[in-house]
Amino acid sequence: MLAFVGIPVYLFVMCICTGEVFLKLFGKGEGKNAGKNIIAGYVICAGLFHIISTPFMYYELSFSPLVYICIAYSVVIIAAYIILKIKEEKTLFERVRLPEKNAIQKDKVWLGLSIVFIIAFQIFYVVYYQHTDIDDSYYLAQINTIIHTNKISAIDPASGIAELNFNPQYKMVSYEVLMSFIVRLFHVNTAFFMHTILPVFLIPVHYIVIYQIGKFISQRYAYHFVLLYSVFNLFSAYSGYSQGAFLLYRIWQGKSGVINIIVPILILTFLYICDKKDITVTDIIFTGMVLVAGLHATAVGIYLVPVAYFTLVAGNFLIYRNIKNTCKLVVPVGIVMPFVLLKAYILFTSSLSSRASVVENVTDGSEALNFITEFVEKYMAGYSMIILLYGIAVLYLLIYGNKKIKAVVVMPSIVLMITFVNPFLILLRNM
Repeated sequence: MLAFVGIPVYLFVMCICTGEVFLKLFGKGEGKNAGKNIIAGYVICAGLFHIISTPFMYYELSFSPLVYICIAYSVVIIAAYIILKIKEEKTLFERVRLPEKNAIQKDKVWLGLSIVFIIAFQIFYVVYYQHTDIDDSYYLAQINTIIHTNKISAIDPASGIAELNFNPQYKMVSYEVLMSFIVRLFHVNTAFFMHTILPVFLIPVHYIVIYQIGKFISQRYAYHFVLLYSVFNLFSAYSGYSQGAFLLYRIWQGKSGVINIIVPILILTFLYICDKKDITVTDIIFTGMVLVAGLHATAVGIYLVPVAYFTLVAGNFLIYRNIKNTCKLVVPVGIVMPFVLLKAYILFTSSLSSRASVVENVTDGSEALNFITEFVEKYMAGYSMIILLYGIAVLYLLIYGNKKIKAVVVMPSIVLMITFVNPFLILLRNM
């Protein structure tokens, strides 16, 4: 029970401290919003950890020095947070001043309580039913292998045989390494931590991001947006590949973190910077760290996050036509590119067998796949009506949405359909 409460508290404290220190030092005095602090802290912690752990993963170094670095960082960032608070001449725990009774809107109270209830129910649902799949056995085996061997990316976790190499497909993904640090720090069972404790942290973080997005859409209806979104998540089992299904089935997995946290944070970032006349250095650094955090979380982040970023940059340019800002948005690509090139080098030079490279093994048989069939029958589970409703929603926002919504929601969707998920381009490639 102590770990069930203590670990989420530790993770929230690290996010709040990191986020506030970063925003205070580089965000022109920002940092008074707890939600922004948590989001910024989540991104900075994930990105920094990936940067620091990269040489450890590439050279298959000992795990212990990385543990000590993480502990030192925890102490330093909490100390920096305390110093900042002292310099502001405030108490470490600020008193929350409640608004006057007349200022409290009853509908917001009920909406807030409804949201808290649904989120609590979702956490209970995830923790109690303990949905697991084949992926879990491999990811949890990675964590256990790192802890028991004290080596990173050196041994095949599926077998535990030291003579077998780590699968290059999953190399340079630091998410499981970070989870190994937390498991070792608190001395908890790996499966218990991933399935029972981690959702208590990740699901609220997901809704914190959604609330911040809702505030950009409409300050007045932000609570309504979160409530509606949480209800949609409850009824998202129409496909095992939907965002809500990943949230409530496997939130502890890295790819679920990308879908439910990293990509929404990327969208939130563009909602914040899209109508700026001049994007700042802080915006560029933070955006770059979001991209790095995507690589940190999962092997598929190497293409999922860059694709999302490309569509958002293109959408922003098509609506605002700000060439200067568009050029600045290329800089975060430079931040993440060394990690992408390193991953590509490993994939193209490593082999799973004596005959084929990793890339050939992964893409073997893809020529026989039909895009339309796979998209409708597998990913949409036969519910083609959803595609129609999605198209209607995009058309409606294209006509009636404001510039910000068009830049961040409508145009990226259109760009995505024209480029990366264009069935005609895929068919031409396979001819």
